Amino acid sequence: MKLQHTITEGKEVSFDSLDRKIKNQIISIQKVVGGKRTSIFSGVHGMIVTLTIPGTLFRLGKNQLQGLVKNNVRWIETKEKRNELSVGF
Repeated sequence: MKLQHTITEGKEVSFDSLDRKIKNQIISIQKVVGGKRTSIFSGVHGMIVTLTIPGTLFRLGKNQLQGLVKNNVRWIETKEKRNELSVGF
């Protein structure tokens, strides 16, 4: 049996195509963790932004965690070898 349909979890979107509320949320997340966005995905589970963090990312402090909570972050994933932080919201 051949599948006729596939499910796409998300697609990459440009920052400029987002509405102002989402743009402001991404900018705020960038300021909180001190990173530069490298990609943004929009999907069935919300938004995902991937940030490159300068230096080595070992831990987030209390203020950073509180800032992320204020931005309704659902999850955080780190990729230490690439100095990347992905944030789902």
